[in-house]
Amino acid sequence: MLPLLLFNVISSLVIDKATDLATEHVESMIDDLLPKDAKKELDKIIKDDPSHTFTNAKDALMGAVEGKLPIIKAD
Repeated sequence: MLPLLLFNVISSLVIDKATDLATEHVESMIDDLLPKDAKKELDKIIKDDPSHTFTNAKDALMGAVEGKLPIIKAD
């Protein structure tokens, strides 16, 4: 659950027009900072989510930027 929550936070930052985070930088952070085990777990969570067709974190991130991924916000 924590990796998915973290992914939602990252996605929200990327799609928020008030920030200047470049998608490439966030993709690079996923590759460079997440341990392989965590990245594998995050990709599995993304793939197993029935609300979209994305199979990995990078593609889902791009989908979030394009408005094709539902981002669930906490109340």
